[in-house]
Amino acid sequence: MKKVKLKNIITWTWVSSILIILILQFVCIVIVFNQIESERTSKINDYVISTKTIITENIKKIDKIQKALLSSVNLQETLKHSNENTFLLLDDILKLRAFSSDNFHLVLFDSSQSLAFMTDNLQAGIYASITDFYKEYQNSGTDLFFCKPNDSVLSEIYLISFHQVNVPSTKTATLDNLGTSIVINKINTIELSNILTNDPNLEIHLENPSYDDVYITKHYPNNKRPSIKTVELENSKWSLVGKYVYQTDSSPIFSIRWLIIIEPLLVLLILLLLQFIYKIYIDKSIKEISTFLNQYLILKKGTSINEQRSFEFDNIATNINNMIDKNEKLSRKIAENQRNLYEREIEKKTTILYALQSQINPHFLYNTLDCIKSIAFVKQIPEIVDIAVSFSHIIRYSLKETQTVTVENEIDLLNKY
Repeated sequence: MKKVKLKNIITWTWVSSILIILILQFVCIVIVFNQIESERTSKINDYVISTKTIITENIKKIDKIQKALLSSVNLQETLKHSNENTFLLLDDILKLRAFSSDNFHLVLFDSSQSLAFMTDNLQAGIYASITDFYKEYQNSGTDLFFCKPNDSVLSEIYLISFHQVNVPSTKTATLDNLGTSIVINKINTIELSNILTNDPNLEIHLENPSYDDVYITKHYPNNKRPSIKTVELENSKWSLVGKYVYQTDSSPIFSIRWLIIIEPLLVLLILLLLQFIYKIYIDKSIKEISTFLNQYLILKKGTSINEQRSFEFDNIATNINNMIDKNEKLSRKIAENQRNLYEREIEKKTTILYALQSQINPHFLYNTLDCIKSIAFVKQIPEIVDIAVSFSHIIRYSLKETQTVTVENEIDLLNKY
């Protein structure tokens, strides 16, 4: 069975856990981001469609006003005869204003492109824009323009419609051009404000490739986010463009972006902290205990393991030290017992040897004395015989193991001596 280091197992476990957490977090961020995008797209669609409906109604209204004015004989007569029938034309305008409930303005340019008529109270900025648009109308044929005198949010937005005034020619079968009728009508900003001012992150503007954009809501010039919704206005070259713009401090996308940046750094910091804790409290203790045991088993060196930082490893080290102390005590006791046993065995053998020696020496002496007595007897030397017998009797008496003797025996011993 292949063995794996505990350090590798812990490291791979940490790395795998962190990767799983990051993947799950990324999935959650994607889901949240898609949800935000979906809600934002739904909102901008509703805003753009509602705004388009209001602007389309205003375009239809100005077309009706334009048609009603074009059918006015007083308008035709004003273009034919400048400054004549003006009061009659003003009367027609007042009636039409009362009927349509719109305070629109009318500007007429005759066939020589000179100003023939203009209603009162028309702003100078609006008239300057009309003169520019009139040139564009003559060059490109664009007959519908939007104008915003100032850049304030939901300020007055004007719809400007150009239309040629043609009448049947009295000389030919063609139409004679009397001039151009320009109707200026203000878009109903009250309805727009009720729809658009509820969301400060909304940006809607009117767009035409040939002219500057007309912003209905607040403009965010530094925002580079692509348009979310674009719809074409019927019968015109204008488009209504809507986008969602978050300020830096209110954007959930901004928060998610910081979350994506900060979270890996926090996870990395946690990983480094865990690695540091593992190295100080686990890896160092394992290495120290393993080194001590290898040294003790091979070289029989090392008195005890040092105190450890963690409670668990310190408990292990204490138990190992206690086990080593008990093992050494047991080894010393076994050695001492073996030494005592060996000494007792030697002592026993020595005693046996001494006993054998003590048995051999008296017998040898007795035999020697008997031999001397026999030789003296043969040689007929009674004195030597008496000496040998007495000496032999003294030795036997002294080797007796009895502790008590009689006086008679002692006197006999003295006589023999």
